[in-house]
Amino acid sequence: MPPTSPNRGRQRDPVSPRRSRRLAGQTPEVDTRGARAQQRSASKANCRQSVNGMPEPTETFTNLIDAARARVESYVNGERPHEEYLRPCLKAFLEWLPPGGQTSVARDIVNAGNDDQKLWQVFHDLLTCLLYRMMAESPIPSERESPFDFREPNLEVFVGTLIQPEVRDSDFRDECARRDDYRCCITGHLGTTKWKHNGYLPVDEDVECADIIPCSYTSWAGSEWEVFYKCFPRVCRSRLKTPSNGMMLLDFLHKSFRMFDMAFVKTEEQNVYDIKICTRFNAVLKMLLPPDDRKVKFQCSEGADNIPLPDPMFLDCHYRVAEIINAADLVWPIRNKIRDWRDLEKYGDTNGCLRSDGSTDITDILNTALWPAVAE
Repeated sequence: MPPTSPNRGRQRDPVSPRRSRRLAGQTPEVDTRGARAQQRSASKANCRQSVNGMPEPTETFTNLIDAARARVESYVNGERPHEEYLRPCLKAFLEWLPPGGQTSVARDIVNAGNDDQKLWQVFHDLLTCLLYRMMAESPIPSERESPFDFREPNLEVFVGTLIQPEVRDSDFRDECARRDDYRCCITGHLGTTKWKHNGYLPVDEDVECADIIPCSYTSWAGSEWEVFYKCFPRVCRSRLKTPSNGMMLLDFLHKSFRMFDMAFVKTEEQNVYDIKICTRFNAVLKMLLPPDDRKVKFQCSEGADNIPLPDPMFLDCHYRVAEIINAADLVWPIRNKIRDWRDLEKYGDTNGCLRSDGSTDITDILNTALWPAVAE
């Protein structure tokens, strides 16, 4: 008998599907699940949020921002209003807006092409519909005398329809005050009204309810909200009239907050923020701030746990606008425009009415009243 082969009778090891495909000259089968997972991981790592909230490739985002910055640099002055602020303002928007807002503004800049008038219009819309509006006040409702004067044409009616922000519901303030224990969130000072209610002598300072984002944005339709939402697409308009958009501050700290001399920057600790102040911040007011690390923790008072704390997204929006306004050195130009509005509302000694002798400067009135709407 022929010798038996040592391999005879041994069961062969099964051939793997990948090897059998290779031996047959076919393309190896791809591990589709692993490949897809890798692709998703790479895509996620190389994406930024676009204007509609969908991911956008980093390479595309970077190229878009670079192209927008280059276009801003190439702007040629043409004696257009406030154009001396165009370059620093648009650069600040590209630097400080959240990713979705950066993409939107960058596209508007690039889409202006070589037309400097169109580029100026992009700047003008951001200035008038966002930066100026963010400094608008939203006062507590109060009884007012009738604005109508049937003896003379009434300027206040005309001006009021253009510049008066919508007043907040008094419940807004009441809920913020109850949540914050009727005290300033930063200093802990108790409001004068509460001092009197408790039977103590009132202090000189009073505590006010500060909007983070002006509540008037809920009533402005068209361009104002469109520009705001384009820059901050994650802000929910319907929540602007809730306590999450307000806080209690001493009146002079409220003014500093509204004029973007002060902002709150989120830390890693929940509901704890750094208080950031600009160089214009009043030296006397600095003594009221926390002495060491200048941090503030938002928290609900006893029995007010059902009232939401200031929304981190609203505070982040305010902080970014503060950085933009201060980087572009636009604080005083906007403040001066606000002063013009107030002067216009109480024009001369006529309490908002046209003078009967015909001496009213209509040109000055229209230049101020129509400033946000007219592109020269």
